[in-house]
Amino acid sequence: MPGIRRNADALEQVGLPDSVLCNIYAGNAAKVVARLDI
Repeated sequence: MPGIRRNADALEQVGLPDSVLCNIYAGNAAKVVARLDI
């Protein structure tokens, strides 16, 4: 998922806390799993 990775890199450069990044990653992963309907 290169788009998600690029977005996360941009957010890291802005300087968000790791906990916020973890929540973003978890949210994106949940969307991907829901889309794949696993």
